[in-house]
Amino acid sequence: MKILALVSLLLFGAVAPAEAGALFTTETSAPLSGSAALTGVMGASFTATSSAPLSLTATVVTGTIGIGDIVMGTGISPGTVISSQLSGTTGGAGTYLTNQTTTAVAASVTDTSTSLHASSVTGPLFPGQVIAGAGITGSPTIVSQTSGTFGGAGVYVLSQGFHIASEAMTGGAQIFTGPSHDFGPSPSAPYSYVGCTAVADQLGTLNLDLSIDGITWSHDLSGALAVGLATSLTDRIRAEYYRCLETGGATTQGKNLVQFGATSN
Repeated sequence: MKILALVSLLLFGAVAPAEAGALFTTETSAPLSGSAALTGVMGASFTATSSAPLSLTATVVTGTIGIGDIVMGTGISPGTVISSQLSGTTGGAGTYLTNQTTTAVAASVTDTSTSLHASSVTGPLFPGQVIAGAGITGSPTIVSQTSGTFGGAGVYVLSQGFHIASEAMTGGAQIFTGPSHDFGPSPSAPYSYVGCTAVADQLGTLNLDLSIDGITWSHDLSGALAVGLATSLTDRIRAEYYRCLETGGATTQGKNLVQFGATSN
């Protein structure tokens, strides 16, 4: 197999195709944020008594009760949600309006919330970041930050709700997904080879992805990014769609460059 004909990639510099007629694009020059570690609390536990048909009085609160949280316990029907707080300490002991009638009497209540209260944060937190932990299922992502230090300790909204008293969590490094390049259902001249090249000032991973329909993707080739050195992945075209995908490492990048190319040899 002939190697994809791209010139050497100079860190933070411009690059050009090595042969006439080659497809060559810069996919991104934006640095990627690194991974993070944090202590997270989501939802609350409390003792509740129905003080009116559509209200609960909460005492002995551990955690933070939030608007939109789902509450469960004896005398509380499935799907009951906190609509607003009527009195008391914000997010703590007090009276809360619910969306449906409750009949709780000194009931132990579990509160599930999409609000992540993050503390002891090392590394950046950012929208789109996947959060993981022992009490977390699936791959929830940060939707937004509502308070606190930007990207640090504070309150974040996740794409899924959980009830977690307190645990160590991690935030994945930022991922760059390049645009899809369509070579047609029966790839032909002038292109025979396709590839991705990347260089960054921090460790990471580069993938050359392929797809037969532009919807479901798989890694064709993968390679580790070394600090300041170009990583190139090249393969013969054997699917209709290709793209570059880069994942950052533990440390936030200061500089980064990802490029895509296709040639006849």
